[in-house]
Amino acid sequence: MSAWNSPTPDSRDYLLLAGILAAAYGFTLAPAYTWANRAADAGDLITAAYTGGVPHPTGYPTYLLLARLFQYLPFGTLALRTNLLSAVCALLAALLVMSLARRLSEGDPAMRRWAGWIAGLSFGLSPLLWSQAVITEVYTLHVLFVAAILWLSTAPSAFRHGSKTGRLTFSRREPLVGLLFGLGLGNHVTLALLLPVWLFAPVRQRDWHALGRRISWVLAGASIYLTLPLRARGSSPVNWGGADTWRGFWWLVSGALYRGKLFAVAGRELLARLGVLVEMVQEQFGWVGLALMALGVLHWRKRVWNRWAAWIAAICSLFALFYAVEDWYLLTLPVWLVLAPAVGAGAAAALRFAARRGRMGQIGVAVLILLSLAWHAARVYPAVNAREDDRAVRFAAIVLSRSPQNALLLTQEDADTFALWYYHFALGHRPDLILLHGGLLAYDWYRQRMQAHYAGLVLPATWDCFQCAYREVLRLNRRPLCQTRPQADDPLLCW
Repeated sequence: MSAWNSPTPDSRDYLLLAGILAAAYGFTLAPAYTWANRAADAGDLITAAYTGGVPHPTGYPTYLLLARLFQYLPFGTLALRTNLLSAVCALLAALLVMSLARRLSEGDPAMRRWAGWIAGLSFGLSPLLWSQAVITEVYTLHVLFVAAILWLSTAPSAFRHGSKTGRLTFSRREPLVGLLFGLGLGNHVTLALLLPVWLFAPVRQRDWHALGRRISWVLAGASIYLTLPLRARGSSPVNWGGADTWRGFWWLVSGALYRGKLFAVAGRELLARLGVLVEMVQEQFGWVGLALMALGVLHWRKRVWNRWAAWIAAICSLFALFYAVEDWYLLTLPVWLVLAPAVGAGAAAALRFAARRGRMGQIGVAVLILLSLAWHAARVYPAVNAREDDRAVRFAAIVLSRSPQNALLLTQEDADTFALWYYHFALGHRPDLILLHGGLLAYDWYRQRMQAHYAGLVLPATWDCFQCAYREVLRLNRRPLCQTRPQADDPLLCW
């Protein structure tokens, strides 16, 4: 058997892994709106998907379409239904990791199945992926696109044969990978960091026609961004950038709002992040998993996979390290995806070595690995559990119940703003209120959309002087004024 040929997949393995992860995610899934696990953007994404709007840059059109499909589910809260998208994407990514690990590992089919199990469990129950699987965010869909692209791009040699193999031919695989890249860019633009590896082969061979084909398929998938101007023409109150104009569309999809954060980390902060990244290697897989990962890397003999894995680990780590946002570490999820198969390969290598000591030695090593996985998952569980985190629900309940009738309610941060967007715009609570984000009032497109949404709201035509403009808003709109304070004991201040 070729080292690249994986054994016939045992569907029971995949179903059982799916069942284990579904239980883990199900017991920790947020049942309502939550701030757990850095889910501050959730209200923006949920509300934009539900009302047909456009969320913060870069617009996330692929995510919006999938989230809206999940929101049609006939049970649970709107937030729960959207949270389920994250759980399903994380589960599917772990299944692809199981399949990848089977390919990468050496030995008989039993060893490869073992490698797949350990890799799938290690990644599926790793704290970073698990934390994002139980909330509304774009990262598990992002890592699913990465896993699918890797699964297709590093396929065994049999993948290249004709239809007699009963598998996808190379000619069909290329457009599929290109479309996945394009659609994945419609979820998170950092998927572009992986493009150089895929485009390297035709460039090296000077096959410019092949290069053109690949770029064309990527652009075809990325054309999903053209749905954003259509969404922006709707009546949703969530309409970042005013993407129905070319200027607004480019501001949105280019991420101009965050451009100053690129390569903006240096000095002590960079050193501190390096320390965190080193600690994360152990945190994701535990000490036993870390040892198995090192052993697995030594046993990798697949040049195609090594090229992908090395590039992803390096480029995603560097981008995250130098990107000046608080949740920078979430961008390292693809790193742990490409390292998880090494954990599985190391587990298979450890079992092969233990077999030399007899059957009992092999059983002992297997039990040790499984116990370490269970212990690691037990430690991770309370840290990622979003089921009991009701801070956002309590905050919204207090603010919406205490706000005076017809009040003008000002928010300042993402956490309070997006939570109230969810309850006010998506669920329709307290329609008498006027909800304004203090920071966004500086943008023409935001003031125009708020005046279109709230009948009778009058805002200054310009916003040159922040304090002056605030006073002008109060003068033009004779309403009670309140301001949210999400971190304070009393989250609402009214005048």
